[in-house]
Amino acid sequence: MIDRYRADQTAKKRDTDWHSTTILETMPSEESKLQWRDEATRILAVLDRLGPRASTVFRLHRIDGLSQKSVAIQLGVSVSTVESDLRSAYRAVHEWRVRRDKA
Repeated sequence: MIDRYRADQTAKKRDTDWHSTTILETMPSEESKLQWRDEATRILAVLDRLGPRASTVFRLHRIDGLSQKSVAIQLGVSVSTVESDLRSAYRAVHEWRVRRDKA
């Protein structure tokens, strides 16, 4: 019974240590968080230049996770309009990334 108790305690400690180490290793650094935040701000600025509807469509679909049909209903436009706005947004983000990578 004592051996079983010790084995259980050892297993719990091992699992806790592994979990703590894994979480710390996968957490982004503060510098990395700032870089991602800066990049997100720049991407949102690119989207804002497309106009309010295209920017809203992108945010609702890609960030909030709404379906294209739900976005269309919410904005009072057709699904094809949502698809067109998404294509414009994807193209703008892609072009921004290409320019960023060349710099």
